[in-house]
Amino acid sequence: MPGWQITLIAVCAALAAAALAVLLDRAWTARKTVPAPPEPTLTPGRGADGAFAEFTNAIEELVERVLRRFEDRYVGVFGRLDELLRVTQPGAAHARRLRNNFPQNLATLSYFFARAGHGWLVPLREEGFFGSPPEPVIHEDEGTAELPFWPQTHFLVRVAPGQEAEVVATALGIPATGNSRVNSDLIELALRVPADHSARLLPRVIASVGGRFAVLVPVSSSPARSPDRRAGPRSRRTAWARQNSARS
Repeated sequence: MPGWQITLIAVCAALAAAALAVLLDRAWTARKTVPAPPEPTLTPGRGADGAFAEFTNAIEELVERVLRRFEDRYVGVFGRLDELLRVTQPGAAHARRLRNNFPQNLATLSYFFARAGHGWLVPLREEGFFGSPPEPVIHEDEGTAELPFWPQTHFLVRVAPGQEAEVVATALGIPATGNSRVNSDLIELALRVPADHSARLLPRVIASVGGRFAVLVPVSSSPARSPDRRAGPRSRRTAWARQNSARS
């Protein structure tokens, strides 16, 4: 079992134990029919009779059952995802299976898109997985904003080599968003594909720079080589950065 799953289960167990302690304390207090007289000194701890021990055992058994069901269901989802990811030639039916048979939450989609191969691109696009980028979540009272992570754009960056045209076409079909994390992924994609494909993304990137949160300009670790030697990776990165600084 991956370490992050173990950590999540441990956190849930700790929360359940804390809830159990609160329930036990309230239940024991409710059983007292006569309030204890005030005393100036500390009194001995409450004793546990047979009824209290039986009640405690019942609560512990209930919590254990809940945690076991949680673990089985949580681990089971990722086991079924691994099975789906082993499909060698994914098609529309497999993309629909991902949509209809799995939770559409960040944990599930992050796990899938971090492992899906190149063959998943077109089926996922046709199923609409690239049609709803998350918008920023504004907290006006705190003066803060959340910029949600979107695993779909990370997937596009990862699978771009070898199918640049399809990936860029998919990226251009993503609706405009004020989420600078999504827009920054699109800039990263533009840095990784050849210049002719990168130029197709330029209007989209320029438009995103004028948004409320602008973009974070990434520095690509392995940008594609430009056909024009005068506009190599370094100059292309500088051009993107200049566009950002001019509009931020």
